Amino acid sequence: DTPLWETVAARFPWLLGLMLVQSASGWVIEAFEGLISDHVVLAAFLTMLVGGGGNSSGQTIAELVRRLGAGEIAPSDFPRVFAREVSVGIILALGLGLCTFPRVRLLSIKADSVDAIAIALSYTLIVVLANAIAVVTVLTLDRYGHAAVGSPPVVQVLVDVLGITVACFVALIVYSLAPDAADAPIANGRAGDGWPPRPA
Repeated sequence: DTPLWETVAARFPWLLGLMLVQSASGWVIEAFEGLISDHVVLAAFLTMLVGGGGNSSGQTIAELVRRLGAGEIAPSDFPRVFAREVSVGIILALGLGLCTFPRVRLLSIKADSVDAIAIALSYTLIVVLANAIAVVTVLTLDRYGHAAVGSPPVVQVLVDVLGITVACFVALIVYSLAPDAADAPIANGRAGDGWPPRPA
């Protein structure tokens, strides 16, 4: 067996690096504190949004690692594999996005149609991007022999940060376009204080 401290030394740098990257999600939440505090329902669904990306990318990772191990694909197949998995992600994302709207609108007491649209669009985009990140990460790490062990935690962290960022930016845009946007806080400012910018 590998000595205990050798195992710890091999894993610690990875976990430390991933922790530092994942902490970026805290900066994102702080930057959009006003948006989140005014639309609490968005915060309530952040876990679902991030989890959706994690679920989708997890399936992609498992499939690619299996196929790599069986010799069905190689890193040189990147363009073909990427195109296929992104296509699968788009189809899945559209279906899941359509299911997300009624879930949010009908089964959440505080959510209105604008909330449901923001969350559904966020979910759709996150799933597509998560699949793309999974492909890039798996095929990149496979070149160094770390696809099976390194891909799940790396993709999880990247999708977590990306998911929160995408959700906040999509919500910002949707709420800005809503009829009552002028009364809603956006990010750290308020629409009435000059954000978002209005045409002269």
